[in-house]
Amino acid sequence: LWHFDLYRLKDADEVYELGWEDALAEAISIVEWPERLGALLPARRINIHLTLRPDGSRQLQLSREGAKDETGI
Repeated sequence: LWHFDLYRLKDADEVYELGWEDALAEAISIVEWPERLGALLPARRINIHLTLRPDGSRQLQLSREGAKDETGI
């Protein structure tokens, strides 16, 4: 499992210095601030969106992008 917090990235290509290619080839990656990847954002992914509700609870929303693979994921 790899975790990327891209908040400080000034350019999407900087992600390669963080081991991006290895992470995509080997494991599951969790990415905060994924919009900073621009065109490098994988087409096949699961998006997780957290929202803070007025009562202090959190709402979790999942969505899948891209085609399923042979495992059905």
